[in-house]
Amino acid sequence: MAIICTNLPAAWLVTELEQTHAKPVFDSTLVTIWHALRLAGLHDVLDGWGDLFRHPLEVGPARGPVRFTLERG
Repeated sequence: MAIICTNLPAAWLVTELEQTHAKPVFDSTLVTIWHALRLAGLHDVLDGWGDLFRHPLEVGPARGPVRFTLERG
């Protein structure tokens, strides 16, 4: 699930939405902050802001473009 709007203050709802829908939720503001922290070399686990901040990503060798499959329902 993606929330793409900086005018919608949804960052604080991400954890609740993930628990309710059993799906990952990506808020555009949080993803931007997460990326800026990683670029700054910070990889701390932060609770209360969804799975993106709670679990470090496994990064492997580059394998070309990433493709996503969207599910309906």
